Amino acid sequence: ATAAVQVGKFNLLGGSWVQVNANLPTFSATDFRIAGGSFLRAKSGTGTSLDPYMIADVYGLQGIGSSYTLRGKSYKLANTIDATGTSSWNNQLGTYRGFAPIGGGEASPFTGHFDGGGYTINGLTLDQSGGSYAGLFGYASSGATIANVGLTGGSIKADAYVGGLVGFIQSGSITNSYTTGNVTARHWYLDTYVGGLVGKMEVGSITNSYATGSVTNTY
Repeated sequence: ATAAVQVGKFNLLGGSWVQVNANLPTFSATDFRIAGGSFLRAKSGTGTSLDPYMIADVYGLQGIGSSYTLRGKSYKLANTIDATGTSSWNNQLGTYRGFAPIGGGEASPFTGHFDGGGYTINGLTLDQSGGSYAGLFGYASSGATIANVGLTGGSIKADAYVGGLVGFIQSGSITNSYTTGNVTARHWYLDTYVGGLVGKMEVGSITNSYATGSVTNTY
């Protein structure tokens, strides 16, 4: 796609959407969904550790989790990301589910490298009520690395394994990162695992990172 996109609902059902260009066409969708296929939108890069994809907007950010291949690549933010529009994404039967976690579970983990470049992601909204593994990254493994990013405002909700930045890390690291939004778990599980920054980490490290938002289990 080489021209501007401005729609009420964008729903990718299949295929491969690719936009990698220093001058990205304008993209705007009130309700944004990726139900199938893969979605890549970046200002530059090839996805390697030496040449990461440069993510410039919330649509490109959401696309990171859209396929097995993309979940294993390297990324870096090109600028601050406005994610306030995610509050109206994935409208299902009148309920807005918001952003879909990058790495939705054990079968689809994030295994790549993400560098925020010192920028922030503002106003991210995510509601996985009735599900687990929720955060900007839902499930990370195989030595995934997340660094130099701040999430400000917004809210994260799910039943179990809930964190502002990552819901569950099977193995990996978090460095120089923080969250300020509120995190809510809503289930009776004894092992709900909920935290401001990370719900649960099995193997790995968290360095020079923090969370300041409220953490609640509402059951």
